[in-house]
Amino acid sequence: MRLKTSIKKISAIGLSLAMTIGMVPIWSTQALAETAQKAYEVILEPTMVYDNVYSSFGNKFIVSKNSLSGVVGEDGKEIIPCIYSGIKGIYGNKYLAQSKDSIWSLIDEKGNTVTKFQKKYQDMHGSEDELYGYISDEEGTDLLDSKGNVIEHFVANDSDLYTGTIKYDNIILLTDRKHFIAANYVKTTSDHEDVEHLYLITLDGKIVKDIGECTGWTDENNSIVRFVQYDEKNEDSYYNTGYVNMDGKTIMENNYDDSAIIDLGIEMYDNNEYTLYDLSTFKKIWTLKYTSNEDEKCEEYVINDKGIYFNIDNKNWYYVDKETHTKKTLAVDGKVSRLQTVSDNLLLGFGDDSDKKIAYIFDLNGNVKNKFEYKDVDYLANDINDSNGKILTLRYYTDDWENEYVDAYDLSTGKKILQKYNDINTDDGKWFIAQKDGTLYLINSNGENIATIGKGGYGYVDEVGQFLSVRFFTSDGKYLGTYAYNNKGKKLMDIGDQSDLEKIDFANDCVLVTKYGEKTSYEIIDVDGTSIIKGTDCATDSKLTSDDMWIITKIAIKDSNNNWKMFTGKNKATVNLGSYNSLYFSGNIVVGYNYDSKGQNRTYEIMSSVDGTMIIPKGQIGGISEPYDGNKYAVKVNGKWGIYKFNRVTAATTPSTPSTPSTPSTPAAKIKTPSNAKVAKVKAGKKKVTISVKKVKGAKGYLVQYSTNKKFKGAKSKYVKKNSATIKKLKSKKTYYFRVKAYKMNGKKKVLSKKWSAVKKVKVK
Repeated sequence: MRLKTSIKKISAIGLSLAMTIGMVPIWSTQALAETAQKAYEVILEPTMVYDNVYSSFGNKFIVSKNSLSGVVGEDGKEIIPCIYSGIKGIYGNKYLAQSKDSIWSLIDEKGNTVTKFQKKYQDMHGSEDELYGYISDEEGTDLLDSKGNVIEHFVANDSDLYTGTIKYDNIILLTDRKHFIAANYVKTTSDHEDVEHLYLITLDGKIVKDIGECTGWTDENNSIVRFVQYDEKNEDSYYNTGYVNMDGKTIMENNYDDSAIIDLGIEMYDNNEYTLYDLSTFKKIWTLKYTSNEDEKCEEYVINDKGIYFNIDNKNWYYVDKETHTKKTLAVDGKVSRLQTVSDNLLLGFGDDSDKKIAYIFDLNGNVKNKFEYKDVDYLANDINDSNGKILTLRYYTDDWENEYVDAYDLSTGKKILQKYNDINTDDGKWFIAQKDGTLYLINSNGENIATIGKGGYGYVDEVGQFLSVRFFTSDGKYLGTYAYNNKGKKLMDIGDQSDLEKIDFANDCVLVTKYGEKTSYEIIDVDGTSIIKGTDCATDSKLTSDDMWIITKIAIKDSNNNWKMFTGKNKATVNLGSYNSLYFSGNIVVGYNYDSKGQNRTYEIMSSVDGTMIIPKGQIGGISEPYDGNKYAVKVNGKWGIYKFNRVTAATTPSTPSTPSTPSTPAAKIKTPSNAKVAKVKAGKKKVTISVKKVKGAKGYLVQYSTNKKFKGAKSKYVKKNSATIKKLKSKKTYYFRVKAYKMNGKKKVLSKKWSAVKKVKVK
């Protein structure tokens, strides 16, 4: 079967070429004669008669005919007949199929019914091991196994699971879905706004534990709740942190200074001892007493992820590993104070020597690697370090605490990079935003001031190839602007509050600038700020790099006249693709299509995604599916569907020999769930809050959730591309709670980090 063409007579040479390249139409012979490359290969001639062929599932396709769905194989043979009102593929090479009477079935890849579900569900999804059946908003969702057994039922409103008789002001379902935290509001004479009397209860209302009056609580995991008790009458200790498990067992901090849940258990510590409890039984696993000698005293202690540092009588520093319990004496002078980790293999401590304050850098055994001396200062302390542990910033005060300064050092060499600034921010140790006397400067890793940004209090810089995105604020958190610079310090353009810079793989000296808003705009600029293409819509293809970052591999931008231009990168050239309502890249091809005002009657054109060479012009095909095995597609020709493999072709280059159609390409790498995000800072403004998030490697953006309710009831959510955002139109004098997740993109689907960040709260001005 050949693609239709209005030309009936062709020359002998044209006929010979057309025969050589299989189903290549006459209009592409000129381009292909130069390359001797088949534009596409026939996997299956157009013989399948269906209204639509949808996304592939492996090498099989979901198809529809007369509004009913089925499944066909790559050979065109029917596996599941078109008798279902809906079909979707799930992990495990199986299908969920819904009959006309809304009964769902689980069907294997050979078309055999594995399970017929008894209950009528509006929708089903999931995997072979975990299936979800949606009943309705009122009745909720069932979690089922592959045999149709209901494992668990989820209601639309969690409070509907409560069957007890006692009424509470508020109840929150815990993650184990077997217990609630029930709360009654408590009035206090101290006007504390957030005091509640908390109870741990079962779904039927049985009180497992009367926790008492608290100022807050968090659901730590499936089995533990952390709470903060409040005792208005005890002036020495208003707050007392505790933990309760689902059996009602509790552990209280009592006189401990602090506590935390770690992988090894629940740890509690003060200047006398460190204690670790088992996460499941709440039994004490281990206690470290810093000294058993009554005449000795622990002057200072430091807890980090791996161990405990403590100082006895300002004579010796010791380290004990949390996991092995091994103890070693450090070479650190006992007079050194405020010992802390500043990287994976370095410690920081502070000491005094006559009229000098000294910051010491030690290895993990306490040997001095570097020291930084300061004369005539009142106090010397560590400021915020960069996320990679490359830079040390030291803050110090002079003239009876009148003046405050910050210096920056390279941790590996001890070289002083910046001196006597009022504020310094760095995220990667390569670029700094430094403030002196109310003016912000952009500074490189050599300490060179490459640009004066302007008036401001602090800022952040993100590096994208040869470009920098600089976002800055006043000292009290008011947003001032975001500029794009090149890495030589030239200011290129104002890119606005909600914006993004994206690296282009094939053009290191260019970047895509996206300005989000009611009318999102897209523009490619070079390192001099010259605009190459700009418009109102953008189509890209991208890949995940070895350092877990997304990078653009193909790009086209649509102007206000619906005309698409593809950026090739070579000599900053663009290729005019044509006028389309929409366009997308897919492997070796780029597909442009138009449709009517109702989104129907689509017409397609297929071009090379390398240089825009036309492969199939308008009128030749009536539809194209998503790809499988790399560059194979179902294509509709003369009302029938066939399967074709599209090769990499250009108008001017000689391509490599096309791969064998039956050879599958390497499947796309599975997208890893991003690491959990952390809120770095929240600053309140007038009816707005600026939130800054610590960068998560490989993240495409962040989901910010905020609410006036600390349990996030009625919360609002906002996706942002940058690691800082301003949330506007908030209520004055109200306390807002914020938490975030990072996300990556798997195609068009967002993949979120598993857990929310710790909650930060702020009162809006």
